[in-house]
Amino acid sequence: MVTTTFLIFILGVSLYCFYDRTVMYKYLFHPYSIKRNNEHYRFLTHAFIHGDTMHLFLNVFSLWMFGYAVEDVYYVELFLQDPYNPTEEDRIHAIKMAKLAYIGLFTGGIYAHP
Repeated sequence: MVTTTFLIFILGVSLYCFYDRTVMYKYLFHPYSIKRNNEHYRFLTHAFIHGDTMHLFLNVFSLWMFGYAVEDVYYVELFLQDPYNPTEEDRIHAIKMAKLAYIGLFTGGIYAHP
């Protein structure tokens, strides 16, 4: 569920940015703009923008393969008290934790750049 949401959002944002380059440049990671103009949203928004269609395809394919595998394994093992009888509170907690994990992965990419 979380993977599907991110896949749709990433595809939509990236395809729109391919169409309108001014939007792409507004949301790309640019340290000078972050520091001088206080555009801190760039820390998160750059993760949804891709350079070209091949880059987009490979990242979406990787997320599709990896994301569903992670959801299948960790949803049950980490987030639910009783995997055979989950409560609504367990489901809400699992969704929140999965969203935090994805945000951590995306913002972690910032530090990978030299």
